[in-house]
Amino acid sequence: MYFEYNPEANQDNGSCITLIVPGCLDIFAFNYNPNANFDDGSCEAAVYGCTDDNYIQFDASANVNTTCLYSGCINAEALNFNEQANLDDGSCIYSGCTGQ
Repeated sequence: MYFEYNPEANQDNGSCITLIVPGCLDIFAFNYNPNANFDDGSCEAAVYGCTDDNYIQFDASANVNTTCLYSGCINAEALNFNEQANLDDGSCIYSGCTGQ
């Protein structure tokens, strides 16, 4: 369907130019569609929180992941380095000489 559509027209005169692309036009919405040019009422509010249900901070109402805390060893030189961790829990293990 085009914005220029005329339900009374019975001959195409080439005036159909702008294709209607329905979607969410709110740039702050979770499902904003930059290609849309017709607001179809589908906008969903962005709810920030932890969207990973494996973590204690999990928020079932969140749709934008921002605050999951992954605890573990964050030192890349440690034997048990966890590349997913973003919160040092003091568990890093290092090998080397332990004698004085």
